[in-house]
Amino acid sequence: MTTVETHEAHTAIRALESVFVSVVAALESEMVFTRHLVGGLLAELEEEIDRDKFKRLLHYSRRLGNFQNRVKLVCRLTFPRKPQAPHCRPPLHPAFFTVPGSPHATYLIHRPPFCGISI
Repeated sequence: MTTVETHEAHTAIRALESVFVSVVAALESEMVFTRHLVGGLLAELEEEIDRDKFKRLLHYSRRLGNFQNRVKLVCRLTFPRKPQAPHCRPPLHPAFFTVPGSPHATYLIHRPPFCGISI
């Protein structure tokens, strides 16, 4: 490689890195915002259960599913690997989260791990 080609390669790598950092920051801020919304809704559901709150819960569930798909896509683009046979996939791992001010400190969600990013 010539010096010009090396410089162009380094520039391209730095550009990709800045895009990746921007995407990860956007995903992280969305995760924090959604976690706050879900935590507040769960606290409200502990006080009173009604139809509107269940609709919001369904909406947040869909939102989290879309978020998880975007994270998986970023992971696949960033860390490509060989496809695994279905019997070789890792088992579901539990994820715990705490709702601030809740008498029930911890909720358990079963979800598959992906890319070391926890939701």
